[in-house]
Amino acid sequence: MLALGTDLRGLDSIRKNTPLAQLSATLTQAQAALKDAQIQQAKGYNAQRRTLHLQVGDQVLLLREGLQAQEEKLLAKKINGAFSWAISTIGIPGNDNYKLELPARLHFHPVFHISLLRPYSDPGEKRHVNRPKADANKEYEVEAIIGQRTRHKKTQYLVQWLGYDKAKATWAEEGNFQNARQAVADFHKALTLANRA
Repeated sequence: MLALGTDLRGLDSIRKNTPLAQLSATLTQAQAALKDAQIQQAKGYNAQRRTLHLQVGDQVLLLREGLQAQEEKLLAKKINGAFSWAISTIGIPGNDNYKLELPARLHFHPVFHISLLRPYSDPGEKRHVNRPKADANKEYEVEAIIGQRTRHKKTQYLVQWLGYDKAKATWAEEGNFQNARQAVADFHKALTLANRA
């Protein structure tokens, strides 16, 4: 009754101040709450959703969790990874669903939701990544040293770098402060004064 949205006939003549008298209003409230919940669920799903646009002929990997138990038995045990083999898309039957060209020995429905597919890239193809070259002579300036610890019998200092806030502070070993010896001295001086107070 609630999900189908049917009208309740014959409730107009029911006496007021009874639970049945408020049934119509309660149904309206519940239907509005269901609609709001559906909108919130759609927002949550769409926020985490990957945008993957496939075309006919694209190669994809199928997540094995998309297969039913009886379908899983048809696959060889040696390919028990998270994904099965690369499969070509042969059609787009509906919203976020793709029809795949499955091997002939697998007799199950070939349409899968996009959440079960990942794009396939041939491992034989070489991918070139343009990484910036590291400048060995580049140094960051120390604004202040804000902490000290010992790790593996080596002293490390928590360094706040010039131009960065304290949240970006990093630990650096004592031997890395050839050009910032004054910052180390200032830290020890402040530490000594704090211990005396």
